Amino acid sequence: MSSYCTVAEVKSRLHLLGSADEDLISMLITAVSDLIDRYTGRHFTSISEDRYFDGTGIKTLFLGEDLLSVTSISNGGEDLTSDEYLLYPLNSLPKRYITIKTEVGKVFERGKGNITIAGNWGYCDDSSRPYDIWNAAVELTCREYIRRTSAYANVMLDPKVGEVRFEVGLPKDIAELLDAYCIVTISG
Repeated sequence: MSSYCTVAEVKSRLHLLGSADEDLISMLITAVSDLIDRYTGRHFTSISEDRYFDGTGIKTLFLGEDLLSVTSISNGGEDLTSDEYLLYPLNSLPKRYITIKTEVGKVFERGKGNITIAGNWGYCDDSSRPYDIWNAAVELTCREYIRRTSAYANVMLDPKVGEVRFEVGLPKDIAELLDAYCIVTISG
């Protein structure tokens, strides 16, 4: 699990000096980064590993997850060369599906777990993480750090309008930052 901000960045926003609570802040950063992943359905870091997919018997394989680059593709035990397939979308990252070129005369062989893709998986690598993800991680970590001194209250007082709001779940402003990065799933 990657952390989407650093202890130093959180301490700077909180105007904290010294090394007190650095372990706590580090644990909060990890928890917040995981929360961002779960909320968006994505990982904002690069993970290099093999992943397995069911062959479809057609030329297109929908991944259902973000792919940054391919090291190799095994199609039912036979390796595909990089000139035999295209990664889509063509002009942006991350990639979401792979199509075997028409002129190749192959399909993704039908079968359970018989397609192996070795590559770098995730929405981005650490150096290209979107500002919104970093900002959400810093802000939410700061809020959780401050909240621990208020008995983890979910009550927000707004004296300007004389109301008391109960905040449950992800704060609205943080959710608005993250919503643009959520994976949209369409079910039939």
